[in-house]
Amino acid sequence: MGNANGAHAADSASNEALPSIIAVPVEGELFAARIEVVATEVLQRRISERETFRTTQALSAAREMYDNLRAAGLDLRGDTFFDPANSYDMASQITEGILTAAQRQWEEKKIRHLGYALAQIAFHEEIDMRTAAFVVHTAESLSWTQFVLLSLVAENAQNPLPPGEVGRHHGTEWQSWTAHRQLSALWTQWELIGAEPRETPNMKLKVPNSSLPEFRLGAGGYLLNELLRLEDISESDKAPVREALRAELK
Repeated sequence: MGNANGAHAADSASNEALPSIIAVPVEGELFAARIEVVATEVLQRRISERETFRTTQALSAAREMYDNLRAAGLDLRGDTFFDPANSYDMASQITEGILTAAQRQWEEKKIRHLGYALAQIAFHEEIDMRTAAFVVHTAESLSWTQFVLLSLVAENAQNPLPPGEVGRHHGTEWQSWTAHRQLSALWTQWELIGAEPRETPNMKLKVPNSSLPEFRLGAGGYLLNELLRLEDISESDKAPVREALRAELK
């Protein structure tokens, strides 16, 4: 009985939330229609009130980004992303992927960035289905701390990370150890960041460079940083992670 009540509450919440979130200007009618169909289906599944909240948060962020992009003079993409002849076109697939990821995302600070990506992809024809799927799957898999780390690396040239090398930690606090581990994974596992290799003094052999201040975004890191709008992460979220990297180097 409790589950049934929860489902009814979720349906009620979704019905109230959708109109204000989905409503967009005339030039975005197809964008709104595609999102409305998929969002309604996702929200009518048997999901909890918390999952409904997360899904509508992603939709709200998508609407916010849509408005910003239109105000900046950008037009919706004109390729087959929106395909009136296909009821489950690329727009529908990406919308479902992002809303499903948001629904299950317990690190809720990530959710607005997932919503931003939904709107951004709708404006950029260079983002094909494979690339969009990469963004959705990778963003879903990365932790919130890794979102923050990517944003820190993105500004590394202007605001360098503390001197030292990733993984060369000597601290005893778990938060510092995990910051280094997660940064290392962005480099070695995901290949989203990197630094220009160093040369050995005699033979001039190329060797990996793990210097924190020298890390820069790779192609994949740049893609995620742009579509997820990681530059919008607040300094209050970045400062503790930066300090955790520094603490391990003491």
